[in-house]
Amino acid sequence: MPELYELRAIHAMEQGRTPQAERDLTLAIKLADNPAGPSKQRGVLYATAGRWADARGFRDDASNMPGESEAWFFRAQSQLALGDATAARADMQQAAGGCPVWLGHAPDVARFLARLAQAR
Repeated sequence: MPELYELRAIHAMEQGRTPQAERDLTLAIKLADNPAGPSKQRGVLYATAGRWADARGFRDDASNMPGESEAWFFRAQSQLALGDATAARADMQQAAGGCPVWLGHAPDVARFLARLAQAR
């Protein structure tokens, strides 16, 4: 049951046990019929750890999740962290295409958009 591995990984993330969380999320992704949930969590894990090169792999997961605005937002964050503002802007366009309520109201999104506006 991939959901159990995902939940165990989230618990491990909360406790700062990154290697355990990564192993559980990788297994959840392999076992899941729809790996969107554990893929997003793994992207969050990598981004939180500042592992932007690993988080960049999350791009591929996002492109397989049409309508998943949050996934596109995470992808945009990794693009900007790796210095590709053009790709980050394109990914934010994809995120906005889903018209999520959180996109216009979440403080982390507002901070990111401010950084993106200043990026070249």
